Amino acid sequence: MYTFALPAEWKQPLLELRRAGLTEREAAWHRTVPTQAVNQLMRATAPDIVTVDGTATFGSQSPWLYCEQEYPMSVMNTYIAAWLRNLGKNPDDPAIGARLMDTFRDLGPTLPHWQLGMVDLLEQDLSPGGTAQPANHVYRLLPEVMAGRIERQEPYEHNGERLMFRRVAQLPGARGIGSGGAELMSWPPRKIESGKAPSYYAARITITVRTSPFSPVPRVHLATGIRRFVTGKVWMPYQKGVSVYLLPDTSLVPDGLSSPAFSVATIRWRNGTTDWSLGGVQGMLGYVTALDALPSVDRLVKEADHWIGGRDGLTLAVGHQAAMGAHPVGTGLMPSERRRLTEWAEQALAPELVPVPLLARSRYAGPPKRQLQPLPSVPKEEKKPGDLAAASESGNSVSPTTRSSAGPASPKPSTEPRSSAWSSTRPTTSAIGCSRLRKRALAWPAIDGRRRVMSGGGTLRSFPSSCAHCHSVTWAHRSAESGCPAVERNTSRRSTSVAARSRLRWRRIACR
Repeated sequence: MYTFALPAEWKQPLLELRRAGLTEREAAWHRTVPTQAVNQLMRATAPDIVTVDGTATFGSQSPWLYCEQEYPMSVMNTYIAAWLRNLGKNPDDPAIGARLMDTFRDLGPTLPHWQLGMVDLLEQDLSPGGTAQPANHVYRLLPEVMAGRIERQEPYEHNGERLMFRRVAQLPGARGIGSGGAELMSWPPRKIESGKAPSYYAARITITVRTSPFSPVPRVHLATGIRRFVTGKVWMPYQKGVSVYLLPDTSLVPDGLSSPAFSVATIRWRNGTTDWSLGGVQGMLGYVTALDALPSVDRLVKEADHWIGGRDGLTLAVGHQAAMGAHPVGTGLMPSERRRLTEWAEQALAPELVPVPLLARSRYAGPPKRQLQPLPSVPKEEKKPGDLAAASESGNSVSPTTRSSAGPASPKPSTEPRSSAWSSTRPTTSAIGCSRLRKRALAWPAIDGRRRVMSGGGTLRSFPSSCAHCHSVTWAHRSAESGCPAVERNTSRRSTSVAARSRLRWRRIACR
């Protein structure tokens, strides 16, 4: 396999180019050289090149690109020039342009080349707990190699239907956490007639490398599903890109190699216009002259299925997203179809890989036993009128707090700590009264033995908080519902006079 590594001498010049035009504080945050943009460029124009990292790695021990055949260096130099031009903050700035030319001059004698060598697809270490830790390139290369073997085997057949799968170019994920993988998609797509226009979909197989806790052997996961395509107008989701799957007859860039795999480009809606994510006049796709072979975005978003059958040397399909709305084709596959697809793909992975043993049914299977028991019913105790009168008389023995000409008597000090009373000056919402009435009020903390309650109308009232039971009911409660003789029947806060409120305040204390 051919590898492409960046020389170690490139690190400092590229970092200086990356920090050009930035303040000292901004430059301190840029410690690596990103490669996401050029990785997306190669995904759209050179699907056979496998990228393994989202940041630049320097040195021959950490290759950046992998390919089964040597890609033309003229194309690679064009990719590198577009990448370096995109590193600066503002490529049109004359100062940054001069720095770019100086960087090209310094890097010219040490341009990298493809190197043919052996790559260990099972390179790994063991954690202290005995869990496999594959190398970073294993997460991308091993799925791609397995996908190529699945692509080259006989087509999948079922009920007289045949499906041929093609690889789809992918991007590397975050470094060191096992993201990334490979994908295959069936082509030509399946078509169903629904409504005025047909709908298209295809089967897909994703391959990823994962680890199992405390297992020294990594796992290769196969997942199956479907991909739906847009018919007619493309409804662009807000601030999200839409994938466009490309299958050109020839390479999109001059002197490039044609590939049977799908390349993936992205269109994005921004500032009221839709364009290629890396396109435009100053974009990287325009820099490598790939836009000349692509259709106009304005027409593509209106006639997404115009190129799905192949036209003008290009086959193109726009992927559907849930944010675009409903699609005539549902999501997912039936379990039986998933099993058949997985068994068909397993044939290409043998004998190096073997299926994991099937899970055994637990002997504890079955619905859990019922643990909750119904509570015994408690008979309701009926209160007689004589009992209510006796309770009222016993409450009168408490020393009341009455109004006098000299002013209100000093209330009983609150038993609550003052720290909790003054902990917040903002009222807290609390439910007051019967749950059937569903009335709410704003309650302040108790201050000097009194509690202030604001009713729904906004009128602030104050009364002693000696009777906790009566304080928890509303003025509209009936005595039969609250069970407290101190609350009068059908009295309202707004309609009650001052004298009536004074009597209610008396009775609230006396009912203790």
